[in-house]
Amino acid sequence: SNETSSSYGMLLPLQSNEEDNNGVFITSLGFHVDFESIPSRNGGSVSYEVYTLAGSGQYADTNRTSMKFDYRGDFSFWKKISYGTVIQDRNSDYFQIPFEDFSPTYIPSNGGVRSFYVTLDAPALIYKELDRRQGIGNKQKDDDYNSNRKRGDTPTLMIGEVVIGYPFISAEFLYSPKQFVGKIFQDFECPSESPSLQPSQVPSQLPSGKPSVSANPTESPSLHPSVSPSISPSTSLPPTPAPTDYPTLIPSVSLHPTITRMPTVNPTLSPVQTLNSPNSSSSLTQQIYLLGAIVCATAVFLYF
Repeated sequence: SNETSSSYGMLLPLQSNEEDNNGVFITSLGFHVDFESIPSRNGGSVSYEVYTLAGSGQYADTNRTSMKFDYRGDFSFWKKISYGTVIQDRNSDYFQIPFEDFSPTYIPSNGGVRSFYVTLDAPALIYKELDRRQGIGNKQKDDDYNSNRKRGDTPTLMIGEVVIGYPFISAEFLYSPKQFVGKIFQDFECPSESPSLQPSQVPSQLPSGKPSVSANPTESPSLHPSVSPSISPSTSLPPTPAPTDYPTLIPSVSLHPTITRMPTVNPTLSPVQTLNSPNSSSSLTQQIYLLGAIVCATAVFLYF
């Protein structure tokens, strides 16, 4: 069945690829909100919280006939990794947690499992009914499952359970196996890291090298403008009027035209900052990290 409905929260177990020897970091979640299920007193907004199981593994034994462990409803086993508010958007019911508001969470390598619990304070988290032959312990395939499995470094979402209440408690009748509807964001090493280092070196060498030459006009001005400017600098060594004139000509002719490369670096950082950190308070390292997350768009897994 493809029918969708909504509830308060959902438990999501994620498993790394068996061929992945490094493990992966989950950097954000995206989900759909049924704003019609939010009480009017909330004013069109709803609060969200995301937790992860403190240790690795399933949140509960998949063998429900003889369960050996069950961490549902016991917050002492869980760690909060994100929280915030979703404000109603008339154009879309989808919301992605900003990267800077989500603590990257590691999934162990070689088939390791990490469990997540995402919840709203209203019954507005949209989920989908199970397909035939689906159940606890089975896999929920993403929109490009076969290609992602061939990569060898992408995790797999296991069938989870919706929670009929906030916050979750240990009563088993409040849980029901369902499918997650949304996106899961993964951080991994990709080709964007090498270009991110090269642009940072090119601007750093050009501005640092050229101004350093102009700062010592004893050698470089005597080498390049040895034909025409050699007279004026020789007569104006004691005073400073001539150096203030000619250094402005030298950079404008042969040095600073190469600085046109710098705008290709700065504009790439500012859009990242406006997209993921509207308050523009992120540090440079955070901007580079977010840039990597955006460039690695293949790390977004869609479940619908």
